[in-house]
Amino acid sequence: MLDDIPAESLFSLLTTVRTAVPPPPAVPTIVSQYSDDGLQGDISVPHVDFMSQSHWGDVLELQGPSGSGKSQILYILLAVCIAPSSLGGWQKAAVLFDTEGTFESRNFHRVLLSRLVRAAARLHTWSDEAQLQLLADTALHKLHVFRPVSTAQLAASVHNLPAYQKAHMPDADIGLVAIDSMSTFYWSDRFSAEQLRPLNLANTTPLQHVIAALQNFRLSHNPITVLTNWALTVDNSNGTTAPPLYKQHLPSFPSLTSTATPFPLTHHITLDLTSVPPLHNDPSLTLPTADNTSKVTGYIRRPGNSQPAKLMVDIVHTLSHDALHRES
Repeated sequence: MLDDIPAESLFSLLTTVRTAVPPPPAVPTIVSQYSDDGLQGDISVPHVDFMSQSHWGDVLELQGPSGSGKSQILYILLAVCIAPSSLGGWQKAAVLFDTEGTFESRNFHRVLLSRLVRAAARLHTWSDEAQLQLLADTALHKLHVFRPVSTAQLAASVHNLPAYQKAHMPDADIGLVAIDSMSTFYWSDRFSAEQLRPLNLANTTPLQHVIAALQNFRLSHNPITVLTNWALTVDNSNGTTAPPLYKQHLPSFPSLTSTATPFPLTHHITLDLTSVPPLHNDPSLTLPTADNTSKVTGYIRRPGNSQPAKLMVDIVHTLSHDALHRES
């Protein structure tokens, strides 16, 4: 009789439950200038609306040309993840694989502190800036940054992430895993593949090992995964009037239209190339100002939804005063 009862492991049960529970929404810090379909916009330190519609285990791709704002948006998502729940964050650990070697801790600290200051002002809590500084410093310990120098090393690092967590943060829950960028080693990997092609070797590509390692960690820990990606060639198959879409140059990379892959994308965000200022590395700047703002335009696509949603990001030259709003 017991043999007829379906069996399920505790690991499988916990994974199913965690996947079904959406991440806690980030709290907006300034009332928007407009509201359309319940979506708030023009927010100083953003409430990333598409994240409130995400679930644990979702996979996001940020694709755009160099300088289109991918890293700036990634900073925002990382800040949301590690910020304390009392100020609208998830209060979870985040892991960043900085393959580009461009992550600036001081710039990120200002992004995080700016978010906490404005969230505190909106919620009328933590009015003491010294306390907020302490909260930001504490939250920074939840961010773990790795800098692999090859795709093979990236795959090994992701594969060893469970062991790293057990050794260095056994009590922390990893809410976000990010790779910036998946394309860093594209040309060197392509050269290696060309060298091996005459040998007719049936070989798994290094990128496939990365995807497999990400999927294994996704199944066991259910973080939200964010992958930034280059945009090398415009896809004109939908006509010139459609929102921009770039061809995928990475082999074996997941896509919105592929249902066979065990590592499917749940969100694809395409960014337009606009005048995006760099985040200044000036230690004298501690809070955002509103001068000299540039805009980034993006489009969010989801499986089964042919109509992309528009994403607007305002980035200020002096600091990461990021205003995010979305128009349907």
